[in-house]
Amino acid sequence: MKKTILSIAIALVTIITTNAQSKESKTTNVTFGVRGNCGMCKATIEGAIKELKGVTKVNWDVDNKKIDITYDDFQTNLMELHTAIANSGYDTDMSKGNDTAYENLASCCQYDRKMKMSLNPKKEDHSHSGHKH
Repeated sequence: MKKTILSIAIALVTIITTNAQSKESKTTNVTFGVRGNCGMCKATIEGAIKELKGVTKVNWDVDNKKIDITYDDFQTNLMELHTAIANSGYDTDMSKGNDTAYENLASCCQYDRKMKMSLNPKKEDHSHSGHKH
């Protein structure tokens, strides 16, 4: 009887381990707009994302009002990313920042809630169209 129970337990552990290993993590990169003003905003926004399981990389671009995030799809998802930022008081492309959290931000961090987000950086013109060689 003990051998039967032990054999069943070993079989279950093997099945569970094999099943868990077959679910490979899927890394996803996303970029979306987030309103904010300064370095303190950057620290708060990035900190809210870094707390989520599965996030491996995060960078909020202060000048262009956009965030780049790399995360594991099996541990978090796009809506959780937006919600974490919104809960810290910042608006994203998909979520309005929590009003109470926004009001509690430092005065330098209380951004214009109508400002543009996800601005594309200016590209240098290397076409030489303005002069002759």
